[in-house]
Amino acid sequence: MSTEGAGSATQSSRLRGPRVSLLLQLVAPYVILTLVLVLAVTYIVTGLVTSSARLGFDSQLQAMLDGAGDGLTRVENSQLDSLRLLVFTQGLPEAMASGDVDAVVNLVTPLALNARAPIVTLVDSTGREMATLTLQADETGYTRTGGADLSQVEIVRRVLSGEHDTFGDKFADVLTVQGRRYLFTSAPLLDSSGTRLGVIM
Repeated sequence: MSTEGAGSATQSSRLRGPRVSLLLQLVAPYVILTLVLVLAVTYIVTGLVTSSARLGFDSQLQAMLDGAGDGLTRVENSQLDSLRLLVFTQGLPEAMASGDVDAVVNLVTPLALNARAPIVTLVDSTGREMATLTLQADETGYTRTGGADLSQVEIVRRVLSGEHDTFGDKFADVLTVQGRRYLFTSAPLLDSSGTRLGVIM
């Protein structure tokens, strides 16, 4: 190996060293800047997608709650309309006062069936269940039960005790009857003199 060849190799190595170092100095900031920009864009996009998804979920949940609330209001309004018809049924106060369960059921059944009421309960002034009419699956008639002590059921007790709230003398609650849950609205049944004869719900 000649001295001239060795000197040439050393010079080439020295020239390559600064050139690589200079290349790194020029390129490295752009690489770092690109990585930072990629990370920033990823963070922003992820935040936007998450916010959008959360907003969509919140909107859907609110819509479901509003729908459920509207549905409940419609059911309660329908029950109030049915109660008004039943409470003012001619002959019902007299049948309730005399304790004639068959007469009470015969008076109530056609109106309840016409209103497609899923369940109707009549309670006397002591809190005893005179009759509960549960709509049959084919919706052509009612199954009749009775005899339970309902005096401690809140919406019965409040009506019998003559309670009123800001909405009046009617009260609503969800009760379980024969393994099924129903929304009940209770109302007082009065005679012509205002004597409380019982509860209809």
